[in-house]
Amino acid sequence: MRHISIDATLEAIVENMAKQRIKLGTLDNTNPFMPPITEMLTWLRGPADYPALLWSAQQEIGLVKPSLNTLKNLFKSGVTPRSARQVEANIGKLVEHYDVRASADQILSEMPLASGENGVRWLFFPRGVIEGVRRHKPFDEIEIGQTIAFLQRRAEAEAGLISVVLRSESIGLSKKEKAGYLRKAMSELLSQHVLIGAEDIRMYCDAVVTLKSYRRSYSHKKISAALRGHFYLRVDFYHQLFANFMADIVSSHGLLDPSHGFEKDLVEQGVMVDLIPTLEDAELVTPTEKLYKLWSRLFSSGGEPMSYRQMATHIPSPKPERTRRAGADSAPDMYDSIYETQRGRMAEWRDGTVPNTEQLVKFLESLVGDSRNILLPFLMTRMSTIWTAWIKQEKKQLDDLVSAVPALAEHLSFEDYLFSFSRYPAYWAKARAQADR
Repeated sequence: MRHISIDATLEAIVENMAKQRIKLGTLDNTNPFMPPITEMLTWLRGPADYPALLWSAQQEIGLVKPSLNTLKNLFKSGVTPRSARQVEANIGKLVEHYDVRASADQILSEMPLASGENGVRWLFFPRGVIEGVRRHKPFDEIEIGQTIAFLQRRAEAEAGLISVVLRSESIGLSKKEKAGYLRKAMSELLSQHVLIGAEDIRMYCDAVVTLKSYRRSYSHKKISAALRGHFYLRVDFYHQLFANFMADIVSSHGLLDPSHGFEKDLVEQGVMVDLIPTLEDAELVTPTEKLYKLWSRLFSSGGEPMSYRQMATHIPSPKPERTRRAGADSAPDMYDSIYETQRGRMAEWRDGTVPNTEQLVKFLESLVGDSRNILLPFLMTRMSTIWTAWIKQEKKQLDDLVSAVPALAEHLSFEDYLFSFSRYPAYWAKARAQADR
């Protein structure tokens, strides 16, 4: 395969400078087989699209131009050659600042950029994260080869899925023949890569192809099958991603020196099993609620679970000027105000608010008692926050949809969504088996 370097890719941004407007790639596609990375970033309150992601990154290193609107136009209507040169220079500075040139060159040589695909974008993300983690001992030897291998396979399969759709448009088939071709090709490809039942795959492919090919054949049953399959495929992607990532961490667990029971849970269950969302008395119990309840047991002393009031005291104290209130100038009043702030923050975190990274690190160092042992709790927090934001979003969207179209309630059930989520142990077993080979 022809080698593609980061420099060659940057040059492509400003190639054909004689043109009046220059456009870079496309915005996200919503393929559930490999969802856009910005979906996960929004669950962590991060940038919602690639222009915002570039804007945020360049601000972090003090670059103010080009503007966010210019970056948006880069992916839509195009920008002037001068603006394109600014983007090229900024990306080069970001690559150097985060020291990811070698990783970028490797990714681009393995998987050329392709318009409309999410795979390449996903391949950059975990490597960037792990490059940051490796800057801190004792995590400088952590590898995520299994995670990258999964993303590589999925990216190649995503390209194959796109090719199937494009080929169906170009080989001169009748509408009926094209529908049959798409159903068969999609089913075969999905069956090779996902841990979803054959019947669910069949129903999804049939529904999607029917709705695409026969626009007057809409039915509540077909629409429901497409929506349900869309969720199942996203669950499959994120469960495989997280399970493989945790399997990589397990492979490095000798470096992490887990304590407080983490090692047993990590190896046997992949940690996240205890945090799967459930319904109790018709109320959603979120992963973040379960996370802090788990910690109240794991980090207790004396046999009794730690109260949330006590746990809140491990949250860094806010600055006095942020807690000062009328009539609260005395030391006892200031202490009460700080304590109320800590308790409020604990309640927000349990409800799914994304913790500030610095506050979270200090909280975990205090709670765990050893800064070298906070990587796993940190990852659990981020992953449970993602799960919580996601499942809340899905529940609201499903409730709103059923409220607007009551007939869909006969075919769509939030319990089915939760059941799909609950299959994480199967994904962990597969990831562990691959790691053991």
